[in-house]
Amino acid sequence: MAFIEFQDVSGSFKAGIEDIGTGNVDLAFEGVEKEIVEWCNEQIKLFRDKIDANKSRATGNLQQSLVVAPIKRFGKDYAVEIEAPAYWKLLEYGQKGTQESSKAPNSPFTVKEYPRLEDMVKWVQFKALTSGKKDVYSFASRVRRSIYKRGTYAHPFVQPTLTENRLNDLTQRVAEMTAQAFTAVLLPK
Repeated sequence: MAFIEFQDVSGSFKAGIEDIGTGNVDLAFEGVEKEIVEWCNEQIKLFRDKIDANKSRATGNLQQSLVVAPIKRFGKDYAVEIEAPAYWKLLEYGQKGTQESSKAPNSPFTVKEYPRLEDMVKWVQFKALTSGKKDVYSFASRVRRSIYKRGTYAHPFVQPTLTENRLNDLTQRVAEMTAQAFTAVLLPK
């Protein structure tokens, strides 16, 4: 989902620091990784809050499936990923319909087939949009035709919350943790 990469977190430090993470010097970065995971969990909460604020919660599956993937470390670089089902992009950008694209004119996605009726029925029931069983199937069929023809609106939750300020916050937190680790290790004898 969101892929965040930290490049050369030790680049602003003095001589000898460039060896950390290359095998020449072995430091434990558990504190840094813990800080990154904590930040990612805060970001996931922001995603979930925005999904709720958009009223785009269909079943709660998307919100519950947002998880932090294990952090990968490549020398001095970190790779962080927040995983989610592939359909997060459809919610984020919306979809153009087959007959018009006014709902999501800038979306890279176009509806290619009718949504599954079973999925539409679950959605209608979850949203409590009808009262009787016959109404549920009838309404779900109309919604599915509308989605096919007109597409879906975008309900962004990543772009509004994964901002430059949030990324700067993460960078600052990692830099502070790294600086503390370096300071602890590099103090004069």
